[in-house]
Amino acid sequence: SVSARSTTPLIICKKPEISFWTMIYAVMLMLASGFFLSVCAALIKWGNGLGFSSMEMLMWRSGMQCVIAILSSFATLQASKEWQEFTALKRMEYVWLALRGVSGAIGVAGYFHAITLIPVGDAITVLSIYPVIAAFLAYFTLREEISKIHFLALIFAVIGVVLISQPSFLFHNDKASHSLLGYVIALCSGVIGGCVFIFIVLAKNAPTTALVCSQGIFCFCIALIVVLTVQPFKPLSGRHDWLCFVGLGIGGFLAQWTFNQGAKLVPAGLSSLLRSSDTIWSYVWQIIWFREMPNWIT
Repeated sequence: SVSARSTTPLIICKKPEISFWTMIYAVMLMLASGFFLSVCAALIKWGNGLGFSSMEMLMWRSGMQCVIAILSSFATLQASKEWQEFTALKRMEYVWLALRGVSGAIGVAGYFHAITLIPVGDAITVLSIYPVIAAFLAYFTLREEISKIHFLALIFAVIGVVLISQPSFLFHNDKASHSLLGYVIALCSGVIGGCVFIFIVLAKNAPTTALVCSQGIFCFCIALIVVLTVQPFKPLSGRHDWLCFVGLGIGGFLAQWTFNQGAKLVPAGLSSLLRSSDTIWSYVWQIIWFREMPNWIT
């Protein structure tokens, strides 16, 4: 009885066996999600140069993300099927779906705000805790195995992000003083970001469109409140403005659809590691698009 209790997950979640090719498909989805997420990050940097606030860009991206998700569901004739799947969910699955949206929205909004208070490299480094959080939460709640290879991958992932971003509090490459609040927000966003992977696994019976819209709706609401109360609003005017925001909407939808679809198929710890590949692509865009060369350590 002691042995049975020690191996029983805190949250019951049946994980069906998947085939090798399904696993490959899921891995490719998570890597694609990291790619599209990096494209959005590059567009956000471009939009900031055009004069848009971070929360306004998040608001537009989230709203367009939901619209595209719903339209694509109808266009692919999946709307009726997905509605039946949504209405057939159990009560707790609706709770996990809502928590997926709330946690995802808070994590993204926190990241956007943190980069306005501290250097981007510092924010990336602190946020890089989310694969570790996801892996250990999955171990204690879902009883997902953490093998030696996965544990080493987690360590190398964190070390790699630190070497790439070179935070000022470790490398002393920025003498300016930064807000402690920014680091606290970034840390909390990383922890909450790790929880997102757990909630997606728990809500895996929900249609992907519902998972995408759950995050998008809560993101839109948070961003709208901030724009109306704190940050300024800049209307779209030129061709570059529209190009940036249409790209954000399409990129945001593709990043979220591939992320949610892939995260339902693979363990939470593995999916969080694969999602962190966006760091590599972010520096590719930095070199190719913005002509900013990183140093030899990166």
